[in-house]
Amino acid sequence: MAYILIEYSMMIQKVSGNGNFTTKRNSVRQNYNEITQTALASLKEVTEKTDRLLWRCDPSPHIHKVTYDEVTRLLQGYIENEVDLNTDGSCSRTCADYHNTTSKSCSDEKFCAQQPKCSGRIHDCQFIDSIQSVCQSPENSTRRYEYVKYGERKYLGKNEKCWRDVNKVQSWKKWYFTECTYCFCLCDEQRPKSDRYFNLRETLSDVNANKVVTGVSGVFTSSPEWTDYLEFTNIGMLMDVAQSTIPYIDIQDVASIPPVALAGIGIYYKHRGLNGGFVAPQIISYDLSPHLSLIPN
Repeated sequence: MAYILIEYSMMIQKVSGNGNFTTKRNSVRQNYNEITQTALASLKEVTEKTDRLLWRCDPSPHIHKVTYDEVTRLLQGYIENEVDLNTDGSCSRTCADYHNTTSKSCSDEKFCAQQPKCSGRIHDCQFIDSIQSVCQSPENSTRRYEYVKYGERKYLGKNEKCWRDVNKVQSWKKWYFTECTYCFCLCDEQRPKSDRYFNLRETLSDVNANKVVTGVSGVFTSSPEWTDYLEFTNIGMLMDVAQSTIPYIDIQDVASIPPVALAGIGIYYKHRGLNGGFVAPQIISYDLSPHLSLIPN
């Protein structure tokens, strides 16, 4: 602005017949060019060193379906009697013998008839206790159980009042001498309540309409050359009855302000301490430093 005012004042002086000011004007322009070149060099240096990787910080608090989402019913805790885990309806094995099976039946209309059946694969069963009190989740929930009580005041999940009557699950005798025990397994069920897929279809900007991508939300990419990977699994039996899947998905928008064209996008994993953490998108803003130059006079 100062340079423009000086140029303007010298032009007015010349038009008014108060002198030529050619030498003065050339000196001012040379000084302006030197100052501008120095400033531009500093700007390019700062721009080149500036981290162009952008991401969103964690909000307080995170809100389900607003700032984060989750994979559901993937390797989820599931209780089933061993008699229903084999085709011959026997109780001669142990829970640990069932590594990869399915629900074969619902014998005697016991607990299996009082809960939603696992319609997928059943994995990694184990014995917990002969007598359990199970608090089932509401029908519209993606969870199966709120908590399981067993033994002397031991709990899988949170010790809290159940919203409904609890189900008493107790091992029973078959043919008077064989005990049919209930097993705690992991259900892998691809059903309407299971959200487990990520959209990997490309999304393109309409460059013909002079548009560019300036931000992302919930981006997941795939490459056969990757060697690093992240496993999704349940939180655990003791903490959550193995009902929720971690890591969660950060679905906050990631965009620069003001908007800047992108040079790349990606995902990363973030967590604190022992929590399950989040998978979140990040963006790389376009490097403008090669395009910074003076316009010739």
